[in-house]
Amino acid sequence: MRRIAVGIVVILGVLGTSGSALAGEHVDVPHAVDPGDKLKIMVRDCQSGDSWSAVILVRIEDPRDGELMDSALVDADDSGTTILKFKITSREYQGDRYKVYVKCLHEFDDGTQGTFWSDSARFRVRD
Repeated sequence: MRRIAVGIVVILGVLGTSGSALAGEHVDVPHAVDPGDKLKIMVRDCQSGDSWSAVILVRIEDPRDGELMDSALVDADDSGTTILKFKITSREYQGDRYKVYVKCLHEFDDGTQGTFWSDSARFRVRD
């Protein structure tokens, strides 16, 4: 009986997820992007505190060979949600899958820094 209940919960969880976006715990990207459009990356749960500032590092890579396609280092929006947009060109991005890596970095008042969290998500560029 327990296996059936667990199976139902897993199936409902899969069916309940949106087909339009792929999400990590802290990052959402659309499932697919057309060449010429902008890739919208939504980053959650990264903001400054009383003794640190928050910075977001984003890298877009080709997972086949690890080639860096694009990157950005931006201050986090202290609302807790930061939205970044990257232009997807057909010349650079061939119709394939790519991976977005995101890190929330904290830079403390004493000069030290550290990674608060890191996350990733995948998207596809349509042909």
